[in-house]
Amino acid sequence: MDRPQVEENLSFEEAYNRLEQVVRRLEEEALPLEEALALYEQGIALARHCQALLDRTELRITQLIEEGNELREEPFEAEL
Repeated sequence: MDRPQVEENLSFEEAYNRLEQVVRRLEEEALPLEEALALYEQGIALARHCQALLDRTELRITQLIEEGNELREEPFEAEL
């Protein structure tokens, strides 16, 4: 079975909204097994796309650190 493809140019917000719609349909509707499976696979593809966009964004985020009267950029490290 082929994996569902997500449009590469889909923004995070668009992908996240589609993912919410998929989840809502899976939760609210009594779907035939094949349709539910297809929606589940689409949801997984959308979730992976969102995660990839977040990962790329995290790499680009920098924080400004004040040293005396100057600012320097340093990669952002999230505290978990």
